[in-house]
Amino acid sequence: DLDIVSRPGESAEGFRIRCARTAKEGSDDEMAALRDRYEKRIRTARRDYESAVREADSAVDAQNAATSDAILGAGLDLLMGRRPRASASANRTSANRVRRAEDKVERTRAAYEDLARDLDDELVSIQQRWDDRTGSIEPFAVGLESDDIDISEIRVVWVRRTT
Repeated sequence: DLDIVSRPGESAEGFRIRCARTAKEGSDDEMAALRDRYEKRIRTARRDYESAVREADSAVDAQNAATSDAILGAGLDLLMGRRPRASASANRTSANRVRRAEDKVERTRAAYEDLARDLDDELVSIQQRWDDRTGSIEPFAVGLESDDIDISEIRVVWVRRTT
């Protein structure tokens, strides 16, 4: 499976070590290529998540400011003897904005985690596949029959001997 064969005179243990090294190099190369493919998608997902967190923080700050304004306005209305202003719709709007922002944070976090989990699963799969290749060493005999030799070209060479 690794497309390598034992060298003449190489011990069985030396061949196993070479197989393990070849499998490690193959899995490392394949994993690096996979990480490169996922890198941009993970970076984008992380950036989307961070942006959603900032939006949620901003929405919470706006809701807190709206609540403070409503409380202050109600207190001033009471002190001035005026009829209280209806600010329930503003509170509902800011609460809805916070809820939407928190939902977006949750969605982007889940998307980021799914992407990271997919990468981990594929990395484990690659490692398992290369480990399986290392474990499938099959011995076979190479016959040395005369029909194993092909003569493709014959040349005569004269070499001058210096004495």
